[in-house]
Amino acid sequence: MIALKGSIFALIFFIPVCTLLLLRFKGEWAQFIIISTCVFVALHIRDYVNKNKEKE
Repeated sequence: MIALKGSIFALIFFIPVCTLLLLRFKGEWAQFIIISTCVFVALHIRDYVNKNKEKE
């Protein structure tokens, strides 16, 4: 349960950071790299939460 709260906090913190980065860098390649990184990290957070749910 603690991991779930931590991951929700991470996502709440992470989404505005990604948005700010997208607004800051207005190049197609920069936006592509930022979006790819954000999706990659979000998937890792989800996998981490799923692994912790299985342990409980």
